[in-house]
Amino acid sequence: MQISDARSALQLVQQALTEGYDAALRIDATNASALAGKADAHLLAARSALARAACDELCHHLEQSLRCYEQALARPAGLGSFMERCGVRHNHACALALAGQGDAAVTLLRELVAARGSTAEDLRSDQDLVSLHQLPEFQALVGPVL
Repeated sequence: MQISDARSALQLVQQALTEGYDAALRIDATNASALAGKADAHLLAARSALARAACDELCHHLEQSLRCYEQALARPAGLGSFMERCGVRHNHACALALAGQGDAAVTLLRELVAARGSTAEDLRSDQDLVSLHQLPEFQALVGPVL
């Protein structure tokens, strides 16, 4: 991706946060779908910050993402189908892993696999979860990671 494309994408994420999700949450602060969307947007911004080694920005977006995921997951009925809820849980685990909370991420992933909401292959191939690959608990969950 070109630098100008990356900047444009990040501007679109910021616009989604302010004009989309924040606006929806001003109408209904408990809207689980908007909370999950806001969490996802912050996770995207965190990935961008990580790629640019923008540590303060990374920490900010991960904190916001984790807070929004926790609030959204407290209202699972508002998150759609079983697989949609699993997707939110998976992304929450990704944010936890990126934030250095490996034990919490593995616990959440273990629950997802047990509920058949994710597979070992999904987890092995997810770049957000690379920091977990050396954890014995993660390896026990997904098998050896090469």
